Amino acid sequence: ENAVRLQQTRFRFFRELFHEASPGSLFLFTDTTHRLWPALIDLARELNDDGHHTDGEPHTLRIAIPHIRCGKNGWQLSLFKDSASRSSVEQFSCDTDKLYDRFTNDNLAHLSRLDRGWKRDERKVRGSK
Repeated sequence: ENAVRLQQTRFRFFRELFHEASPGSLFLFTDTTHRLWPALIDLARELNDDGHHTDGEPHTLRIAIPHIRCGKNGWQLSLFKDSASRSSVEQFSCDTDKLYDRFTNDNLAHLSRLDRGWKRDERKVRGSK
């Protein structure tokens, strides 16, 4: 699974993508599950703490979890690469902290189910009973 590969490489793909992206780049994650988002948020925080320099200029990844009323749960993750100083990085709101914790707990519950042998049901064929 792609998630396993991302975790094995410490999200190298996204680390390099975020580093090489130009200021003003917007990354919008609309996955059907939010279980990996805490790891992406942690990566953004790590890059922000390291100064995340591109072309000699410091950059930050601003983090937002907007609620869009479509799809299964309606949550999206957005990361915006900005050339602003680190002091202007928006802090997590109380709601965002709660969502981060919820998404982390959802991932732990999912991993626990997998450890107990849970497997996804096969896809149903449309029109069959």
